[in-house]
Amino acid sequence: MGPDFNMDEWLRCWLLDTSGINTLEPVVEYDHFTGQLSSLKIKQGLGMRGKNRLKIQKLDIGLYNRSNPSEKPVIIKDVVLRDYDQDTPIDLSAIFLPAGFVLGAVYLNEGGYAVAKVRFDSASRDWFTSNLEKVADPLTRASIWRQLWL
Repeated sequence: MGPDFNMDEWLRCWLLDTSGINTLEPVVEYDHFTGQLSSLKIKQGLGMRGKNRLKIQKLDIGLYNRSNPSEKPVIIKDVVLRDYDQDTPIDLSAIFLPAGFVLGAVYLNEGGYAVAKVRFDSASRDWFTSNLEKVADPLTRASIWRQLWL
């Protein structure tokens, strides 16, 4: 989690001072016609049950291509959420999107590493509802399916 990672703080955050589960929601800005992504951030919120707080965790983000739904998603790896910041902006300058990429959906827990209730923006919810069978990774597909019903 980086050079400043503190195991004692992580233990307090996850095991000693808290219960409940956080929510993660993408805040996406893009041109709905061209699919050009202009900004992305993760909004981390507190769950409604338990003695909750924001949590430190690492996750991967999947960006799914509307123009080629069967294509593997573009993965943004090792995004770290901090326990002191509800909004985590994603630096898009280092993300390579293939030619013809049109954003169809964003999934904040690609590969299932995060422990959170994942929310969808409306465009991602609609895309996954119509294209879920095209998500190749079985764990991610099952996680998306579950989150659609919560």
